[in-house]
Amino acid sequence: MLLGWLWLTAVDRGSWGRAAVAGLLAFVGLFLSLAMLPVAAWLGLTTILSLWKTSTPVAAVGSPALESPEQQATFDSLRLRRVFRLIAVAIVGFVIPIVVLFAIFRLNMLHVWQLNFANHAEFYTHSSRTYVAWLVANVLELVLAAGPPLAVMAAAGGLSAVRVFFQGGSNRGASVIAAMLVLGLLWISGKNMGEAARLWIPFLPWMILAAGRSFRVSADDVSANTSFNRRWLLIAGLQAVAAILTSTRIDGFGFSELP
Repeated sequence: MLLGWLWLTAVDRGSWGRAAVAGLLAFVGLFLSLAMLPVAAWLGLTTILSLWKTSTPVAAVGSPALESPEQQATFDSLRLRRVFRLIAVAIVGFVIPIVVLFAIFRLNMLHVWQLNFANHAEFYTHSSRTYVAWLVANVLELVLAAGPPLAVMAAAGGLSAVRVFFQGGSNRGASVIAAMLVLGLLWISGKNMGEAARLWIPFLPWMILAAGRSFRVSADDVSANTSFNRRWLLIAGLQAVAAILTSTRIDGFGFSELP
């Protein structure tokens, strides 16, 4: 989420410094786990959706309407070139630590990542999985890993983001839609057909991001006897059920085997 904030604000403000730090942080993430690759895809899709949806650069929001298609095309061209420059700066921030590690410690991170990909593929060679069955299991694992209350709020927020994005004139909701698309691609790709809940953990903050849109309510919605309150009762009920089932059905430490 820090990487997302750095990159998206870099694009909004045209900040080379934030773009460079975002590239450096992307390296730090990949240094820890290749699970950061979908995060890069999320940011790429968010940027593309934002550029596609908005017709004027962020800096021009609130300015008078463009007088001609030629002026709009000029604004769009300038904004696109600015994004490409920021991408180049982020790549520099990403590459510098790779070069430093190789120069000082002779650590070839490209080879390390290649080995990680090979080891991941070997897992499925030794442990075959039934694709269709795991499509169902992945959804259940994701809901349980996030918690049913958060999963419900994320679904509601995701639908709200889609509606706002396609009905409005702004790029609001682009990051949520991009997260939904990346999660969907991970789901159907079959790359998480094993220890599914563990593999979903790095992306659970996206569900919090989507759930945030379900909080966008007016003050009138908080009054008594509204759908807003009924929704919170549903969420509280789901939390209670999840807590009861977790504490009574899951024995992660083998307590049932004790005398």
